[in-house]
Amino acid sequence: MRVPVRWLADYVSHPWTTEELGHRLTMSGLKIEAIERPSELWGDVLIGEVAQLEPHPTSKKPLHIAHVHYGDGMVTVVTGAQNLYVGAKAPIVVEGGTIPFGPNGEPLKIEPRPMAGYTSHGMLCSSRELGLGDDHSGILILPEDAPLGQPLASFLGEDVLDIETVSNRPDTLSMIGVAREVAALVPSEVRLPDLRRLANNVERLDKESIGVEIADPDLCPRYSALRVDGVVAVQSPNWLVQRLESAGMRPINLLVDLTNYVMHEYGQPMHAFDASQLRGGKIVVRRAHEGEALRTLDGVDRSLPPEALVIADGDRAVALAGVMGGENSEISSETS
Repeated sequence: MRVPVRWLADYVSHPWTTEELGHRLTMSGLKIEAIERPSELWGDVLIGEVAQLEPHPTSKKPLHIAHVHYGDGMVTVVTGAQNLYVGAKAPIVVEGGTIPFGPNGEPLKIEPRPMAGYTSHGMLCSSRELGLGDDHSGILILPEDAPLGQPLASFLGEDVLDIETVSNRPDTLSMIGVAREVAALVPSEVRLPDLRRLANNVERLDKESIGVEIADPDLCPRYSALRVDGVVAVQSPNWLVQRLESAGMRPINLLVDLTNYVMHEYGQPMHAFDASQLRGGKIVVRRAHEGEALRTLDGVDRSLPPEALVIADGDRAVALAGVMGGENSEISSETS
C-alpha cells in the first residue's frame, strides 16, 4: 500500500518527520518497507513554460519544435509529445542536466541532439522519466500556478510510505485506515471527507437505476451499483493525477480516476462500467461459465476457470471480480 504523506495529511495531523512517522507506524505493528522520495533525483529538473510550439516542418514523424522558457532563458526542444500547447507548464531538463529515468531506466544526461535537421537542447519530462509512475504517453503537464524556473522538487516533491499489507490488517489498504492508525499514535482525530457539500450538486431521479442479481452469494453476499447519467470522460485535474501517480496508479480519465481515488481513500473496491455496453440493463454476480473468456483492460485474453467469480451483464462476463474490468464495458470518450 503506497501512502503519499501529503495526501495522508488531509485526514490526520501529526508532529513527526516522515522518517519518525514510518518508525512509529512500524513499532505499532505496520511494516514500512520503504520511504520513497522521487524528488531526491530531480536536482536538474526545472519548471518550464512552452512559449512557442510548431510542427516539425520536415520530419515524417509527428514531432514538434517547442521553445521553452525556464526562468533563466529559453531553450529549443524537439519532442514527439502530442499533449503540449502554448502556455503549458511542464518539467524540463536543459543541456548538461540529467533525467532521473531514461529509456532503459537509468539516469540520462541531456546533450545536444540533432533531430531531423533541428537540434534539441533539452528534454521535457513524462511521469515515468521522473519516477512518478509508468505513464509516458505524454509530457507531465503541471498546474498553472507552478512557479516558472523553480526546481520541480520545491513544488511537486512528496514522500511516499510503502506499507506491507497482511491478511489480518485490511484496514491498511486505505488512506483513511492508515490515518486511523496515525491518529491512535498521536493521539488526534481523523478528518473524514465532508460528503454533505456534494448534496446540492447531485440530482436524484425517481426511476430505476440498474438491476443487480447475485447468483452465487457464497462468493459475494452483497454487491451494490449506482447509475450516474450526464457525465463526461474528460481529463482529470492535475491534483488528482498527481495523487494517483504517487499512489502507484495510472490516470485514465476523470470517471475512471474518481473510482480509483475513492477506492484508495476508503479501501472499497470500485469499478466504473459504461451502462450503454451492459446487455440486458443489469449486473449479474456469478461464477464463470464453462469455457468463458474475457479480454481485460490490459488487453489480455483470459480463459476463466469455473471457480472464478465474475461480474456479468445479461449475456457475458464484463469484469473479473475484485481483479480487473473488461474491455467490452470500459469507459470511453463516448460514455455519457
